[in-house]
Amino acid sequence: MELQKTKQKFFKDRTLYYSTFPIREQAVKGTEWNFELTKVYLVAILDFVFEEVEVEPEKYRYNVKLSDIETHKVLNHKLIELD
Repeated sequence: MELQKTKQKFFKDRTLYYSTFPIREQAVKGTEWNFELTKVYLVAILDFVFEEVEVEPEKYRYNVKLSDIETHKVLNHKLIELD
């Protein structure tokens, strides 16, 4: 959960960085790890608008996914699914 009251440079990069911590913590120390990850959610509540989306002021929620640029196929559904 991220709460941000003031606009900050590189906010998107910071949230990506913070979301990697719960992913990395799933690694079990030892000789084998099956790499089956549980889902990780990032919820950011902001009191500012990103400059690139100021043309859509009514849009308040974004679902982000990691996908192939050419085919638009999702790389891993655990990065976008909402239960």
